[in-house]
Amino acid sequence: MTKENVFQEFGRKSFRTLKNCVLGTTLACLTASPVLASDTRVALVPGGPHPYFAAWEKAGQDAKRDFGLSGADYRVPQKWELSQQNQLLESLLTQGYNG
Repeated sequence: MTKENVFQEFGRKSFRTLKNCVLGTTLACLTASPVLASDTRVALVPGGPHPYFAAWEKAGQDAKRDFGLSGADYRVPQKWELSQQNQLLESLLTQGYNG
């Protein structure tokens, strides 16, 4: 198997795993809270830029469509710095993201 094929297969498996995680988190939020799916805005925020996380964008859009979420966005900090990730998460929270 070539290096590119290994990365493609890893990406497919990562996408399935992420989609299952988004599904599980969404269902847990919906059953544990009176918040309706249409009021749920999910932000997918990795620690920094990396091709490993590229599938998260599609997984978020699939979850938005499949579960009727009002938002599911993929946002990436400029660098792998905790302070940048925290600033991004705080910004998303003030914009109404609740998951």
